[in-house]
Amino acid sequence: MKKIVIPVLLVMIMSGCFGSQAARRYYQVQMLIPPNVNTQSINRVIYIDTVYTENLYDDFRVIYRVSPYQLNYYPYDFWVKRPGVMLQNSLVEFFRQSGIFTRVIDKLSDSEPDLILKSRLYVIEEDESGDPWFGRLSMDIEICDFKVPETVLVFHRFDRKMPFPSRNVNQLPGVVSEILRGEMDIVIGKLAVQLKQ
Repeated sequence: MKKIVIPVLLVMIMSGCFGSQAARRYYQVQMLIPPNVNTQSINRVIYIDTVYTENLYDDFRVIYRVSPYQLNYYPYDFWVKRPGVMLQNSLVEFFRQSGIFTRVIDKLSDSEPDLILKSRLYVIEEDESGDPWFGRLSMDIEICDFKVPETVLVFHRFDRKMPFPSRNVNQLPGVVSEILRGEMDIVIGKLAVQLKQ
């Protein structure tokens, strides 16, 4: 009997260790700039500071909400970086490609910027508590004078949901990217008006 049990246990252990694993999927937020789009021009150097993130959402795993009271993590769906880092990178890349500012920096060096963009991430999740599913993004965005940080030029708070085209987690990054792009257009519009005063 022992001769049979040992090989069976070995087969079970080996299949557990080397069995098929579900494929992991990785997502990122990326604000696209359509070709031939005229953007505002602000003759300033801006520093994009770290995006401070609420602890619950400071995780590589994608979160989905099944009710107002319950959140879960997807087991095989991940952000490419922690959401705060990913959003900071997305903001830097967006502003560099758009040409809105004279220069965009994400690290402080010898040359001081004119402006600093600070932000806080409260929520980044998929909401499947109803039909349709939604992507949700909630943040504070603040642009200050770098030399006088208490001088807030723009403060913008938003908590937006946008429906998915289909009920699939792979819709989340595109929807969140679209929300962030729309909100940044509002922020830049407010900043342009403020700097003209």
